[in-house]
Amino acid sequence: MSRSQRRAQNACQLLVATALAGTLVAGCGGADSTADPRSPTRAGNVALRQVERADIRLAARAPYIALLGRHARALCAAFTPAAVGDLAQRVSDRPSCEARVAEVFARSAPFEPKWQPAILDAVSAAGVVEHDGQATAIITYRRSGFHVVLHLMRERRLWRVSTMPRLTLVRGCFVRGVLTERCPAEARIMLFGLGTPTARLARDAPAP
Repeated sequence: MSRSQRRAQNACQLLVATALAGTLVAGCGGADSTADPRSPTRAGNVALRQVERADIRLAARAPYIALLGRHARALCAAFTPAAVGDLAQRVSDRPSCEARVAEVFARSAPFEPKWQPAILDAVSAAGVVEHDGQATAIITYRRSGFHVVLHLMRERRLWRVSTMPRLTLVRGCFVRGVLTERCPAEARIMLFGLGTPTARLARDAPAP
């Protein structure tokens, strides 16, 4: 390994250490293959962009991770304040996003099945485009044939989703894992929406 490659690797490792916990950055085994090995500055910039895109992908998936774990604070923190200013106000009159989301979680939990972590395996983030503190990322729901484009903003060095989410309660419950309307009068289940799902083109669909 040349001296410039070692510098690029060290720079990449340093950036990874200061990124969000759990972020994995491709290419940290050495200098990026597209970088000029004679240019440590260019190699460092490539490493920086890799870390930035990894942070954006992680931020784009953050709402789904929080939703799966029913973490109200984490769900609200995954968005810009403007995006969640009115979240869940139709089902709760509590003053803060966290309090309203916590109420939705509490009211729906008894009537919904326990979600499995494997659900997150079907949600992937890719197609990151970033410019001047703003970014877009494509969230793909595998096996469904749909994806959504999320908008993100960098605030105080952290990326947050700026696309406005939707969270509400509807009548219903799950019996032995099957959704039904034959439920107690107080039964409610949670509906969460983010962006506008769009069907993938046939050429973009994964091979069977």
